[in-house]
Amino acid sequence: MQKAELQQKIVTFIQSDLKRRCTTNPNYSLRAYARSLGVDCSYLSKIINKKRSVSPKVLNKIVTRLSLPEDLLEYIPKEREDEFFTSIEIDKFKFISDWYHYAILELTNHKKFVPTASFISSELGISEAEAFEGMERLKRVGLLTSEHDSSGRETWKIKNNSTVQHKYSHVAFRHLQKQILTQALFALETTPIELRDQSSITMLINPKKVLAAKEKIKKFRRQLMNYLEKGSGRSTVYQLSVSLFPPGSPNRQESR
Repeated sequence: MQKAELQQKIVTFIQSDLKRRCTTNPNYSLRAYARSLGVDCSYLSKIINKKRSVSPKVLNKIVTRLSLPEDLLEYIPKEREDEFFTSIEIDKFKFISDWYHYAILELTNHKKFVPTASFISSELGISEAEAFEGMERLKRVGLLTSEHDSSGRETWKIKNNSTVQHKYSHVAFRHLQKQILTQALFALETTPIELRDQSSITMLINPKKVLAAKEKIKKFRRQLMNYLEKGSGRSTVYQLSVSLFPPGSPNRQESR
């Protein structure tokens, strides 16, 4: 895609996204939109009216705060791949964005694991149809391979971990997080407190530190994962969801 064409597609997307927000919230304004993107309002107005091009700095802010369409995402530079995590492209991730796909991968580490839909179904509380389809999708995207030994017994091989470079927002990633948050609400009512940890803290912070905070949370997640996955006795799949956000109604905040 040529630079001019990419610029045009970005401007078109910004225009449609602003229109969508104004339709959803009549009090929404260009100023509120600029604030949500972290750019100057007059500069954003010039971009929308095609009087200025989108600079690399502004483009970086857009991709981190908006859900860009896939025909644009493929032209955004990818982050450096983590040494211990296998990156998966967004066009593949969208096929395994239901929570149980990653749970299936983790379940393969169970010492009594059986590579059947019925075993996965009983362990994760999903239907056998979901388990089977999940297995097949994981194979298609390359995160899971299977082979048979001389006796005909099926064995699985998985990649250690996988990660989606979610510097930008995407409907598939939001879909996964919504499911995990829904599960967290269910656990709040049904799981004994000694088997879960759900807490919160309210802080008055400098928003400029949020990016650094996200990196600290990322580091914490991986350190905790390494601690919990070491040693014997692993038998139950767990989810960890960490949230950091300003409270209140999105519409109220955006229209200010």
